[in-house]
Amino acid sequence: MGGALALPWLAVTALVAVGGAQRLLRWRGPPAAPPVGGRHRRLAWGRGGSPAELAVDAGPVFLAVGGGWAVLSRAGATPLGFGPVIVELTAVHFSYAGFVLPLLTGLAAQRLPGIPGTAAAMGVVVGVPLVALGILLGGPIETAAALLLAAAGLGAATLHLRLAAGAVPAGAPGRAAWGVAGASLVAGMALAVAYALGVRLGWDEPTIATMIRWHGGANAVGFALVGLVGWTLAVPGTGAAPRRPGGAPQAPGGFRAERGTV
Repeated sequence: MGGALALPWLAVTALVAVGGAQRLLRWRGPPAAPPVGGRHRRLAWGRGGSPAELAVDAGPVFLAVGGGWAVLSRAGATPLGFGPVIVELTAVHFSYAGFVLPLLTGLAAQRLPGIPGTAAAMGVVVGVPLVALGILLGGPIETAAALLLAAAGLGAATLHLRLAAGAVPAGAPGRAAWGVAGASLVAGMALAVAYALGVRLGWDEPTIATMIRWHGGANAVGFALVGLVGWTLAVPGTGAAPRRPGGAPQAPGGFRAERGTV
């Protein structure tokens, strides 16, 4: 009965995933740059092809994975020999680390282009499925995958803290929310590192119960909820945006109105 009641949520996540998949199919890497003066120019990511937008588009696809595991959890299934707690936490993981983390990391990387943003975006996109694979295989792969995703998460936290410090024009409420989101993500990722190392080295703490309370709370409330509020406050709503001469629509506050933003 519980699994049947979760099916509408699976349908919602599937619809969201279809949108993300359609955008991913149109995703492209950096265009080749012709040589200039015997040297190849630095590659420039084309519109719709940056790692930041890849992260924004991948998040909805990961969400559907969480929807599927939510149905399994509510149905009492234990696939692959995982216990009920791990099945439920997998659903939660793909809903937050799989959906919200890539989305907000991509948005932040769009606002702060450069190597740190690119590394964080790509690290999140690669790290989320690697963590799932690591849990399945266990051993050093699980530890390495968890540390990779934690490093990418810390990169995303740094981007949000830079935004909070005024790296781009935004109102005080939005910057404050970005600051809370960034600080919360630092705390959540620090716990993730401690747990990954603890499993590998045999530490007693942090336990799964501790991770659910503090890691989950920091990521779900402090980062995901407050972060989404921050982006809602900082990014203007719908309506015609003024254009810069010869450029893309320019929204108030310095944000470019382009694909992949909210």
